[in-house]
Amino acid sequence: RRTTPPPTTASSSLQPAATNCLTSSRTPSKRLWSSLHWLQSVGAWGMSSAPTGIGEIAARVAQTHSTERPQVTIERYSDGKRTLLMVYVPGMRSLNPLDQSDPFGVAGSVHELADAKHASCQLAVENALEKAGVRPSDQIVVAGYSQGGMVAAELAASRPDQVVGVVTLGSPIAQVDLPADIPVLAIEHSNDVVPALSGKVNPLTENLVTVAREIPSPHGSDALAAHDLQAYERTAQLVDGDGSTGITRIRGLLMSRFEGLRLVETQTFDYEK
Repeated sequence: RRTTPPPTTASSSLQPAATNCLTSSRTPSKRLWSSLHWLQSVGAWGMSSAPTGIGEIAARVAQTHSTERPQVTIERYSDGKRTLLMVYVPGMRSLNPLDQSDPFGVAGSVHELADAKHASCQLAVENALEKAGVRPSDQIVVAGYSQGGMVAAELAASRPDQVVGVVTLGSPIAQVDLPADIPVLAIEHSNDVVPALSGKVNPLTENLVTVAREIPSPHGSDALAAHDLQAYERTAQLVDGDGSTGITRIRGLLMSRFEGLRLVETQTFDYEK
Protein backbone atom coordinates (compact mmCIF):
# COMPACT_ATOMS: atom_id res chain seq x y z
CA ARG A 1 0.00 0.00 0.00
CA ARG A 2 1.36 3.34 -1.01
CA THR A 3 1.79 6.07 1.53
CA THR A 4 2.22 9.79 1.24
CA PRO A 5 3.68 12.35 3.63
CA PRO A 6 1.08 14.04 5.84
CA PRO A 7 -0.39 17.20 4.33
CA THR A 8 0.41 20.53 5.93
CA THR A 9 -1.86 21.70 8.72
CA ALA A 10 -4.16 24.57 7.79
CA SER A 11 -4.81 27.61 9.94
CA SER A 12 -8.21 26.26 11.01
CA SER A 13 -6.37 23.99 13.51
CA LEU A 14 -7.49 20.89 11.65
CA GLN A 15 -4.82 18.22 11.70
CA PRO A 16 -4.66 15.69 8.83
CA ALA A 17 -3.88 12.23 10.11
CA ALA A 18 -5.14 8.81 8.90
CA THR A 19 -7.71 5.98 8.43
CA ASN A 20 -7.81 2.12 8.41
CA CYS A 21 -9.84 -1.11 7.89
CA LEU A 22 -12.30 -4.89 8.19
CA THR A 23 -15.04 -7.01 6.41
CA SER A 24 -18.73 -7.71 6.85
CA SER A 25 -21.66 -9.71 5.55
CA ARG A 26 -23.79 -8.61 2.62
CA THR A 27 -26.68 -10.75 3.87
CA PRO A 28 -29.55 -8.47 4.91
CA SER A 29 -31.56 -9.11 8.06
CA LYS A 30 -34.67 -11.22 7.50
CA ARG A 31 -35.69 -11.43 11.15
CA LEU A 32 -34.67 -8.41 13.22
CA TRP A 33 -37.51 -6.02 12.35
CA SER A 34 -41.17 -6.54 11.63
CA SER A 35 -41.36 -3.06 10.18
CA LEU A 36 -38.91 -1.44 7.79
CA HIS A 37 -40.70 0.95 5.53
CA TRP A 38 -40.22 3.75 3.06
CA LEU A 39 -41.44 7.08 4.38
CA GLN A 40 -40.51 9.98 2.13
CA SER A 41 -39.76 10.89 -1.46
CA VAL A 42 -37.81 13.62 -3.21
CA GLY A 43 -37.60 16.82 -1.22
CA ALA A 44 -37.28 15.18 2.19
CA TRP A 45 -35.72 17.63 4.70
CA GLY A 46 -36.35 20.29 2.04
CA MET A 47 -33.36 19.04 0.05
CA SER A 48 -33.61 19.12 -3.74
CA SER A 49 -29.99 18.63 -4.75
CA ALA A 50 -26.75 16.92 -3.81
CA PRO A 51 -24.74 18.06 -0.78
CA THR A 52 -22.29 20.79 -1.73
CA GLY A 53 -19.61 19.91 0.81
CA ILE A 54 -18.57 17.79 3.78
CA GLY A 55 -20.39 20.13 6.16
CA GLU A 56 -23.67 19.50 4.38
CA ILE A 57 -23.08 15.74 4.42
CA ALA A 58 -22.54 15.97 8.19
CA ALA A 59 -25.75 17.99 8.56
CA ARG A 60 -27.74 15.30 6.75
CA VAL A 61 -26.18 12.62 8.95
CA ALA A 62 -27.31 14.68 11.96
CA GLN A 63 -30.85 14.91 10.60
CA THR A 64 -30.99 11.14 10.23
CA HIS A 65 -29.55 10.64 13.73
CA SER A 66 -31.97 13.01 15.45
CA THR A 67 -35.23 11.33 14.39
CA GLU A 68 -37.57 9.82 16.98
CA ARG A 69 -37.20 6.26 15.68
CA PRO A 70 -34.07 4.50 14.38
CA GLN A 71 -33.67 5.46 10.76
CA VAL A 72 -31.48 5.14 7.67
CA THR A 73 -31.76 7.64 4.82
CA ILE A 74 -30.84 6.85 1.21
CA GLU A 75 -30.72 9.48 -1.54
CA ARG A 76 -30.74 8.28 -5.13
CA TYR A 77 -28.94 10.32 -7.80
CA SER A 78 -28.89 9.59 -11.52
CA ASP A 79 -28.18 11.02 -14.96
CA GLY A 80 -30.17 8.29 -16.69
CA LYS A 81 -27.11 6.09 -17.10
CA ARG A 82 -25.16 6.20 -13.83
CA THR A 83 -26.85 5.81 -10.44
CA LEU A 84 -25.35 6.82 -7.10
CA LEU A 85 -26.85 6.09 -3.68
CA MET A 86 -25.90 8.39 -0.80
CA VAL A 87 -26.47 6.57 2.50
CA TYR A 88 -26.69 8.36 5.87
CA VAL A 89 -26.25 6.21 9.00
CA PRO A 90 -27.04 7.37 12.56
CA GLY A 91 -24.87 6.84 15.60
CA MET A 92 -25.68 4.95 18.80
CA ARG A 93 -29.12 6.06 19.97
CA SER A 94 -29.84 3.97 23.06
CA LEU A 95 -27.48 3.44 26.02
CA ASN A 96 -29.63 0.65 27.49
CA PRO A 97 -27.80 -2.65 26.88
CA LEU A 98 -31.09 -4.54 27.33
CA ASP A 99 -32.91 -2.56 24.65
CA GLN A 100 -33.11 -4.81 21.61
CA SER A 101 -35.69 -2.71 19.76
CA ASP A 102 -33.15 -0.27 18.29
CA PRO A 103 -30.58 -1.72 15.85
CA PHE A 104 -28.43 1.33 16.58
CA GLY A 105 -28.37 0.80 20.35
CA VAL A 106 -25.40 0.01 22.57
CA ALA A 107 -25.70 -3.73 21.86
CA GLY A 108 -25.32 -3.10 18.15
CA SER A 109 -22.30 -0.91 18.79
CA VAL A 110 -20.54 -3.60 20.84
CA HIS A 111 -21.31 -6.22 18.21
CA GLU A 112 -20.04 -3.92 15.46
CA LEU A 113 -16.61 -3.85 17.08
CA ALA A 114 -16.55 -7.54 17.97
CA ASP A 115 -18.36 -9.20 15.05
CA ALA A 116 -19.52 -6.71 12.45
CA LYS A 117 -21.21 -9.13 10.07
CA HIS A 118 -23.74 -10.13 12.73
CA ALA A 119 -24.26 -6.66 14.24
CA SER A 120 -27.84 -5.39 14.15
CA CYS A 121 -26.76 -1.95 12.91
CA GLN A 122 -24.86 -3.48 9.98
CA LEU A 123 -27.77 -5.69 9.05
CA ALA A 124 -30.13 -2.73 9.29
CA VAL A 125 -28.23 -0.79 6.63
CA GLU A 126 -27.89 -3.83 4.38
CA ASN A 127 -31.64 -4.33 4.74
CA ALA A 128 -32.34 -0.71 3.82
CA LEU A 129 -30.17 -1.03 0.71
CA GLU A 130 -32.06 -4.17 -0.28
CA LYS A 131 -35.43 -2.46 0.21
CA ALA A 132 -34.17 0.55 -1.76
CA GLY A 133 -33.50 -1.77 -4.70
CA VAL A 134 -29.74 -1.31 -4.93
CA ARG A 135 -28.31 -2.91 -8.08
CA PRO A 136 -24.81 -4.33 -8.59
CA SER A 137 -24.02 -1.50 -11.01
CA ASP A 138 -25.03 1.25 -8.56
CA GLN A 139 -22.34 3.31 -6.83
CA ILE A 140 -22.59 4.10 -3.11
CA VAL A 141 -21.24 6.91 -0.95
CA VAL A 142 -21.88 6.33 2.77
CA ALA A 143 -21.56 8.65 5.76
CA GLY A 144 -22.12 7.96 9.44
CA TYR A 145 -21.66 9.31 12.93
CA SER A 146 -20.01 7.31 15.74
CA GLN A 147 -21.30 3.74 15.42
CA GLY A 148 -22.73 4.72 12.02
CA GLY A 149 -19.22 5.48 10.79
CA MET A 150 -18.16 1.96 11.69
CA VAL A 151 -21.08 0.68 9.64
CA ALA A 152 -20.00 2.91 6.75
CA ALA A 153 -16.45 1.55 6.83
CA GLU A 154 -17.67 -2.04 7.03
CA LEU A 155 -20.00 -1.43 4.08
CA ALA A 156 -17.04 -0.23 2.03
CA ALA A 157 -15.06 -3.33 3.00
CA SER A 158 -17.90 -5.69 2.08
CA ARG A 159 -18.89 -3.90 -1.14
CA PRO A 160 -15.56 -2.77 -2.64
CA ASP A 161 -16.96 -2.73 -6.18
CA GLN A 162 -19.84 -0.42 -5.25
CA VAL A 163 -18.75 1.94 -2.49
CA VAL A 164 -16.89 4.93 -3.96
CA GLY A 165 -16.59 7.14 -0.89
CA VAL A 166 -16.85 7.16 2.92
CA VAL A 167 -17.21 9.97 5.48
CA THR A 168 -17.09 9.19 9.20
CA LEU A 169 -17.69 11.46 12.19
CA GLY A 170 -16.18 10.40 15.52
CA SER A 171 -15.98 6.72 14.60
CA PRO A 172 -13.54 3.94 15.56
CA ILE A 173 -12.63 2.50 12.15
CA ALA A 174 -8.94 1.60 12.49
CA GLN A 175 -9.88 -2.08 12.75
CA VAL A 176 -11.56 -2.12 9.32
CA ASP A 177 -9.66 -3.40 6.29
CA LEU A 178 -10.75 -0.75 3.82
CA PRO A 179 -9.98 -1.11 0.08
CA ALA A 180 -7.01 1.12 -0.76
CA ASP A 181 -8.71 2.82 -3.72
CA ILE A 182 -11.79 4.14 -1.87
CA PRO A 183 -11.48 7.78 -0.69
CA VAL A 184 -12.20 7.96 3.05
CA LEU A 185 -12.44 11.10 5.17
CA ALA A 186 -12.45 10.33 8.89
CA ILE A 187 -13.23 13.32 11.08
CA GLU A 188 -12.18 12.92 14.72
CA HIS A 189 -11.81 15.12 17.77
CA SER A 190 -8.45 14.46 19.39
CA ASN A 191 -9.99 14.51 22.89
CA ASP A 192 -12.94 12.28 21.92
CA VAL A 193 -12.54 8.80 23.47
CA VAL A 194 -14.90 7.05 21.03
CA PRO A 195 -12.62 6.90 17.93
CA ALA A 196 -9.95 5.28 20.13
CA LEU A 197 -12.21 2.31 20.96
CA SER A 198 -10.73 0.37 18.04
CA GLY A 199 -7.46 0.19 20.01
CA LYS A 200 -5.50 1.29 16.96
CA VAL A 201 -4.37 4.50 15.28
CA ASN A 202 -5.63 5.25 11.79
CA PRO A 203 -2.75 5.01 9.30
CA LEU A 204 -2.22 7.74 6.74
CA THR A 205 -2.37 6.32 3.22
CA GLU A 206 -3.01 7.77 -0.19
CA ASN A 207 -6.81 7.67 -0.01
CA LEU A 208 -7.38 7.54 3.75
CA VAL A 209 -7.18 10.83 5.59
CA THR A 210 -8.22 11.59 9.16
CA VAL A 211 -8.86 15.19 10.16
CA ALA A 212 -8.35 15.89 13.87
CA ARG A 213 -9.44 18.89 15.94
CA GLU A 214 -9.37 19.40 19.69
CA ILE A 215 -12.67 20.49 21.21
CA PRO A 216 -12.57 22.82 24.23
CA SER A 217 -13.51 20.77 27.29
CA PRO A 218 -14.08 22.87 30.43
CA HIS A 219 -13.11 21.30 33.74
CA GLY A 220 -15.92 19.10 35.02
CA SER A 221 -17.60 18.72 31.65
CA ASP A 222 -19.06 15.44 30.44
CA ALA A 223 -16.48 12.85 29.35
CA LEU A 224 -18.27 12.58 26.00
CA ALA A 225 -18.51 16.34 25.39
CA ALA A 226 -15.98 16.06 22.55
CA HIS A 227 -18.20 13.42 20.92
CA ASP A 228 -21.08 15.85 20.51
CA LEU A 229 -22.62 15.64 17.05
CA GLN A 230 -23.10 19.39 16.70
CA ALA A 231 -19.38 19.83 17.37
CA TYR A 232 -18.67 17.33 14.60
CA GLU A 233 -20.93 19.28 12.25
CA ARG A 234 -18.84 22.37 12.96
CA THR A 235 -15.60 20.47 12.33
CA ALA A 236 -17.01 19.19 9.04
CA GLN A 237 -17.74 22.79 8.03
CA LEU A 238 -14.12 23.68 8.78
CA VAL A 239 -13.01 20.82 6.53
CA ASP A 240 -14.76 22.55 3.61
CA GLY A 241 -12.61 25.63 4.14
CA ASP A 242 -9.33 23.82 4.71
CA GLY A 243 -6.72 24.14 1.97
CA SER A 244 -4.35 21.39 3.08
CA THR A 245 -3.22 19.24 0.17
CA GLY A 246 -4.39 15.88 1.50
CA ILE A 247 -7.75 17.15 2.77
CA THR A 248 -8.42 19.05 -0.45
CA ARG A 249 -7.68 15.99 -2.56
CA ILE A 250 -9.95 13.59 -0.63
CA ARG A 251 -12.71 16.18 -0.34
CA GLY A 252 -12.54 16.71 -4.08
CA LEU A 253 -12.73 13.00 -4.83
CA LEU A 254 -15.76 12.59 -2.57
CA MET A 255 -17.69 15.53 -3.95
CA SER A 256 -16.86 14.64 -7.56
CA ARG A 257 -19.03 11.53 -7.19
CA PHE A 258 -22.12 13.75 -7.51
CA GLU A 259 -21.02 15.60 -10.64
CA GLY A 260 -23.55 15.48 -13.48
CA LEU A 261 -26.18 13.73 -11.36
CA ARG A 262 -29.55 14.97 -10.11
CA LEU A 263 -31.47 13.92 -7.02
CA VAL A 264 -34.18 11.49 -8.07
CA GLU A 265 -35.64 10.48 -4.71
CA THR A 266 -34.97 10.32 -0.99
CA GLN A 267 -35.97 7.13 0.80
CA THR A 268 -36.14 7.08 4.58
CA PHE A 269 -36.37 3.74 6.37
CA ASP A 270 -37.19 3.38 10.02
CA TYR A 271 -37.18 0.28 12.18
CA GLU A 272 -39.26 -1.26 14.90
CA LYS A 273 -39.18 -4.74 16.35
